[in-house]
Amino acid sequence: MFDPGTGAGQRGIPGSTGLNNIGLLINVAGKVTETGTDWFAVDDGSGSLGVSGAGGLRVSAVNFLVPPTGVPVRVTGISSLRTEAGTPAALLLPRSASDVALIGGAISGRVLMSGSQIVPLNIGSPHPCPDNYVGTWGVSAPPGALRFRVHFTQVELDVLDVLRILGAGGELRQEISWLFYNLPLTDFWSAWIPGDSATLRLETDERFFLPSRYGFQCDRLEAEMPGTGVPGVTLTITPGGYSAVTGPDGRYLIPALPEGAYRLTPSQPGASFLPPFTDILVRDGAALHGLDFFKQ
Repeated sequence: MFDPGTGAGQRGIPGSTGLNNIGLLINVAGKVTETGTDWFAVDDGSGSLGVSGAGGLRVSAVNFLVPPTGVPVRVTGISSLRTEAGTPAALLLPRSASDVALIGGAISGRVLMSGSQIVPLNIGSPHPCPDNYVGTWGVSAPPGALRFRVHFTQVELDVLDVLRILGAGGELRQEISWLFYNLPLTDFWSAWIPGDSATLRLETDERFFLPSRYGFQCDRLEAEMPGTGVPGVTLTITPGGYSAVTGPDGRYLIPALPEGAYRLTPSQPGASFLPPFTDILVRDGAALHGLDFFKQ
């Protein structure tokens, strides 16, 4: 009933049939076929969405993130119009980001090459270390380190003394004592510590065996740092056998995952990764980002 001379009625889409739904709230579902800086297109495979052009129905995404190509989505929005080469074309206007929901779940992340960095360190106990002594020392690797280890120039403790290495959350990462090591130790690396911070805690008792004890001294740490993206790494989801291969920048995306618990594992011939796998819980309509791995 649109009159282009007077402007009366409601403009529609040339070539379309049925009732004019411009201005009404509608629902569509399908896969994302095309994307732009502030829009994406949805195609349900029927050929009925987006009558004026191929690629499906154009959806405005001005105020929220554009979903990636190939992801199945469900969109609620106001049926509207845009102009394409001077001709009205369909446009769906979601009211908010919550009007765009993934069908199934999606996960994404990167695989990066780790690099080693040596940092000077100068911490240690008194020399000689007294009886009934308790001391703690904080150790910090460069921010963003994947893991690090501490180098001891010397560790010499008595029988009942204990040097503990605690992780960032206070968890025990390594214990150095007569029970585990044939002291004294020189030129000694600690175990690898996840993250970029730790605490050394030394507790001494009465001298039992040694006439005096040296204690310990650290001179440096080695940190593994993230680096450039690694292409050609296969990320596999089990159970289900879903998979993806990282692109040139090391990024990957696995969309349309049914809701459930999975294990995500990276693999590449001759390579090992940190962590070796990640357990995830996928929710319908949710996306898990930042599931990164580091090639060793």
